[in-house]
Amino acid sequence: MIQAHDPGPVGAIGFKMLAGDARDSWPRLAASARIAARETPWGTPLATTVSSCGSSLPHGTHMNFHEYQAKQLFADYGIAVPTGRVARTPEEAVDAAKAIGGDFWVVKAQIHAGGRGKAGGVKLAKTYDEVRDYAKGMLGTKMTTYQTAGVALPVDSVLVTQATDIAQELYLSVLVDRSTQAITFIASADGGVEIEKTAVDNPDAIKTLDVSYVQGLQPYQCREMGFGLGLNAKQVGQLTKIMMGLYKLFNEKDLALVELNPLAILTNGDLAVLDGKINSDDSATFRHPELAAMRDIRQEDETEVLAS
Repeated sequence: MIQAHDPGPVGAIGFKMLAGDARDSWPRLAASARIAARETPWGTPLATTVSSCGSSLPHGTHMNFHEYQAKQLFADYGIAVPTGRVARTPEEAVDAAKAIGGDFWVVKAQIHAGGRGKAGGVKLAKTYDEVRDYAKGMLGTKMTTYQTAGVALPVDSVLVTQATDIAQELYLSVLVDRSTQAITFIASADGGVEIEKTAVDNPDAIKTLDVSYVQGLQPYQCREMGFGLGLNAKQVGQLTKIMMGLYKLFNEKDLALVELNPLAILTNGDLAVLDGKINSDDSATFRHPELAAMRDIRQEDETEVLAS
C-alpha cells in the first residue's frame, strides 16, 4: 500500500528521499527499559521525554531544522534517504515531480512543526496538475497544527517526494542522557504515529542503548539493537550503518537531538529514513556556521529572534 507521511531554499536536493515525517508522530508520552511512561505536551518527541529523567534537552535553547535540511545532513554522513526536491512556487513543484519521476508524489508544507497532515499540509498527488494545485494551496499561507500552540507558521516552501510502499515503521533517536552521562539511542519496532501509545501500553517495546564515552559506539552494539528489534541480517547491517552515521553526525555537529520517525522497512525489505527531526545545541553554534546558515527565523517567535 502506498503511504504518504507528513514529516523542508529552492532547488534540488542531491539525494534520495521517500515520503515520510516524524513531525506528524512526535509523541507526548515516553517510556524506556528504565524510564516509566509519563505524560508530556503534544508534539514532544519520545526522545525529549527522557530529558525529564536526565537528558540535556530542556536546558539551553535549540535550533530546529526543516526536513530537507535534516535529510541533507543525513546524506552527508552516509545515511541513505530517498529522493526529494524543494520548491517555492507551484511550477517548481511540478518541475520537482518531473525530475523525481514515478506515478505518485507527496507534497508537504515545510514548517517547524508536526501535525501537518491533519492540517492539510501533506497531500498525495497522482498527476502534475495535482502537484501544482496542492503546492499552490500551501505556498504563501500560514498553517496551525497541534504542535504550534495556536501560532500560525508561514509556508514558504514545499517538499515534493516520491510516495513509497511501507511494510513497517520503526523509531530511532539519539540524545545525551545526563543520568548515565552518555549518548543514548532509543529505538522501537513500533514506530510511526502510535509511538506514544506504544510507550504507554508496551514500554518493553522501547529499547535503549547507552554509548561508552571512552569506547564510542561499536558495530556489535548496533547489531544487538537490530536483532532486538526483530530485523533480519540484511536489515541489521543497514541499521548499523544508520546508527554509526547518526553517532558521527551527532558528535561532529554538536547536536541535542536526532529523531527518525518513521525509520521504515519498505516492502522490498530495505530500511529507509522517511523523516527526521534534528535539534542543534545553540551553545555550540559558534563552531558550526554551516548550521547557523540553515536557521529560518520566519519559523521562530519574533521576540526570541530579537533576543538572539
